[in-house]
Formats: sequence, structure tokens, C-alpha cells
Amino acid sequence: MKITAHDQELIVGLGSSGSFIQVSAASGDPPYHVVVGESLDEDGVDFYLHGQHHTQIPRRLIIPWAAAQRVIREWIATGKRSRAVSWDAV
Repeated sequence: MKITAHDQELIVGLGSSGSFIQVSAASGDPPYHVVVGESLDEDGVDFYLHGQHHTQIPRRLIIPWAAAQRVIREWIATGKRSRAVSWDAV
């Protein structure tokens, strides 16, 4: 799922094992900020971005759905990345 607001883009990958979130400028220019979960595992979790593009997201970048909901709501309301989770610039 992709949401554009606040001159930014929020990309969300929803999965049964958790969610992936990335925030970047609407222009597509870096930096790209991704949430960092609690796992240190680099093994990939399968996602299909936009329902078509298969990609593997490292498990360390996956957060629980409840945390993802909070991050999404906060970003929609304020345009800022939530301080409730850790972020990494990629």
C-alpha cells in the first residue's frame, strides 16, 4: 500500500508475520527511512509490493501490526515519523 501526503510517500507492506514501513520524499529522492523491529534476523520475509512485485524484506525491518497501525496513524495526522519505533535511513 502506498499513501502520498505531506510531500512524502508512506509505503506499507502488510504480512501475516508483521508489517514493513518506509517513508520517503514524494519525489522519490533519498533518504528512505524504514522501521526497525526487534529481530536481529536478516532472513527475508516475502512481500508482494503493489500486489505484484515480489521482494524479500529482512526480518529485522518487520514490526507487529499493532505498532504499524500506530505509525501509520501518526504519520497521516502529523506527517512525521513516529518516535514509538526505531528508524534507519537506507
